[in-house]
Amino acid sequence: MNFVADLTDESAPRVISSREYVLLLGYASWCSRSAALLPEFAAAALDLAGYGDGNGGILFAKIDAIANPKTAKLYNIKGFPTVLFLVNGSVQQAYTGGDSKSEIIDWVRKKTGSPASTVVSTKDAENFLANSSVIVAGFFDKFEGDDYKSFIEAAKQEVGTPFIQTNSLNVAQTFHSSIRKPPMVWIQKNEPEQMLVSDGTFSAQNLLDFVELNKFPVVVRMTSKNAARINSSPLKLQVLLFANEIDVKTVLPLFEEAAMAFKGKLIFLVVENSDMDFAMPFLSMYGVQPEKPVIVAFNYDNGQKFLLEEDINLQNILAFCQNLLSGDLTQHYKSEPIPSKDEGDLRIVVGKTFEKIVLDDSKDVFLQITSPWCGMCETANKTVAKLGTFFKGIPSLVIAQIDTSSNEHPKLEVTTYPAFLFYPAGHKNQPITAHAKTNLKGLVQFVKKHAAIPFAMPTTQHTKTKTSSTSSPPDRDEL
Repeated sequence: MNFVADLTDESAPRVISSREYVLLLGYASWCSRSAALLPEFAAAALDLAGYGDGNGGILFAKIDAIANPKTAKLYNIKGFPTVLFLVNGSVQQAYTGGDSKSEIIDWVRKKTGSPASTVVSTKDAENFLANSSVIVAGFFDKFEGDDYKSFIEAAKQEVGTPFIQTNSLNVAQTFHSSIRKPPMVWIQKNEPEQMLVSDGTFSAQNLLDFVELNKFPVVVRMTSKNAARINSSPLKLQVLLFANEIDVKTVLPLFEEAAMAFKGKLIFLVVENSDMDFAMPFLSMYGVQPEKPVIVAFNYDNGQKFLLEEDINLQNILAFCQNLLSGDLTQHYKSEPIPSKDEGDLRIVVGKTFEKIVLDDSKDVFLQITSPWCGMCETANKTVAKLGTFFKGIPSLVIAQIDTSSNEHPKLEVTTYPAFLFYPAGHKNQPITAHAKTNLKGLVQFVKKHAAIPFAMPTTQHTKTKTSSTSSPPDRDEL
């Protein structure tokens, strides 16, 4: 039996209007994220079949938004997948939960019924413990009063973390033997840090803050599925370990010990390099390779990056984290190794040499910005190579190139490719931009116009031949 209604433009109005609550998934057949979500969506529908009152509870429905444009337009389904919560045929809100079956179920329960599940027996408590990696539990004398109302309000607002409630001491002590008397709220985790008790006042906001800071494991395995939840945490300083499966087992005990030392201040994440589609964009941000374990840090608020360059041991990890918190870490800018030689008549600049070459106040510097993915850069590369040859032998002038896909510097900001920047001697803070489509003759004139240090062209030794200008550099006198 199919527990997810497969809608079309023709059937959608009738089916949706027949239920008070509908969770509608708009997908595209070619979308890989839709393909990953659909089985979890169907599993949640099976578990919740008949849940709630009325016409059999909430209806799970899906629609191919490409094949059914009328319904897609009606519900403003543009990206894929899009999940919408409908009440009496109208969109109440977009789905804001996670992509797993359990997260979908928890979200639906909170929207359509009690936001906290009542546990009345020790057997039910044991089932929760066996099947949940983290829960928020409340122990109350009665399910009434201001403290209980705050707990329920927090349960409604917290997405992705199941809340349970009990008024039985035996049930409460099944979760943890240290529990003695109500009211009490705690987070229960299936890991060494088993239990965390809220010691704040019973207001909804205080409880939400407590849950937000403590709901994740001490070390979280980060994937594309939970990245959005992690990034929404109030802890914006992230420490990440990238490693393969074998190295994770070796380094993880050190990483966990450091995580316990900075609990509630930093969030510690593990990304396995085997998840290449997810790991490689991160690694490329830092310009590092996945061959060995790497520990980095990221400030999600401002995008600052940091790299642990010392050996990975507990002492170095702790020092790295402490300096991250105190603001004493030097930001990391990726750089290729310093090249042993240049490319023809071009100076090759990398992140580590940008300061020495480009910001040298004693020289005028023409810098081409290139990247291997840029189609137009191929033509620009050839033009700038000729430019280097044309100005060869002038000691006050440098013609240089940098690949910004692999190199960064805090004083280099690039928004378009290719780009031509001129850094006059003595005025490095205000580079002058040439149009990206400027030809060789135009670039020669551009350099001559903006050079701060006068120079004379060396006597040309070129021998004019009948070969084309594309196979040999132009005579200097011709320009």
